[in-house]
Amino acid sequence: MSKRLEDTLNRFQKLDVNIGSMAVQIGGQLEQLDKQRKRATDAKSLIECYSEFARGDSSRLEKMRKSGRIDDSIRCAIISRQLITIAEKMDLAGEDRTRRLIEKFSESLEKDLLNQFDIAYRQMDITAMKVSIIP
Repeated sequence: MSKRLEDTLNRFQKLDVNIGSMAVQIGGQLEQLDKQRKRATDAKSLIECYSEFARGDSSRLEKMRKSGRIDDSIRCAIISRQLITIAEKMDLAGEDRTRRLIEKFSESLEKDLLNQFDIAYRQMDITAMKVSIIP
């Protein structure tokens, strides 16, 4: 009886190890799928923003820029930088107008961020100064 119990416990231990390793593999696969989903979502958002600029509409990024939230300003700066890269590549296809609109928006955003930094500097708000220069 003792031998049977020991065999059963050993089988359960092996099963536990197998299930644990499978769970780790599944977790890794889910993590990779989540990264791919996020990249696809970001790419879709960039394409939509670029298309809006091509139509002369910058309202999506304007809303983000004027929200007053630092996170939104940072995200807006990142998207703006990515749009400039896309526009430079698309410029070869005759999209000069769109590139100019994106550059104009980016310059305006940069001035806003510099102004936020200047205000924080004058108030000696180190945290706000640090956040203003992150993008």
